Amino acid sequence: MLKIIGLRVKEIREYRKLRGKDLAHMAGLSAAEISHIERGNRNPGVEIIERLAGALEVTLDYLVGKEDVDVPLVRGLARQSLRIYRRGAILTTEQEQYVLMMAESDSAPVTIEGWNNLLTHIMLWDTMRSRPES
Repeated sequence: MLKIIGLRVKEIREYRKLRGKDLAHMAGLSAAEISHIERGNRNPGVEIIERLAGALEVTLDYLVGKEDVDVPLVRGLARQSLRIYRRGAILTTEQEQYVLMMAESDSAPVTIEGWNNLLTHIMLWDTMRSRPES
């Protein structure tokens, strides 16, 4: 599991174009600690894995290799950020179906902000579409 965590952290960090010190700052850790984790030299505790998961916008289960292990990184990040986004979002049944379908597409957002922007635009479009013509 130690190697999986390190590999996932490094893979996501590089995909998101973060330097080690950027991720360290976001997670409240030292750059050296990030380096040790990525190389598999340090066994991080649950609190540290949770911090990293929060900073990388994925679940703890994803970092430890229990979720989305059989999908490419980009699809996994889309699913992960959507899972986190849905925790705080109130979606209609139609919106829920749309985002679940969208999560499986190649153009799915890979960040929480991306999902928020997508849903904001969908809601605006729905509002404009439902207005009676003048």
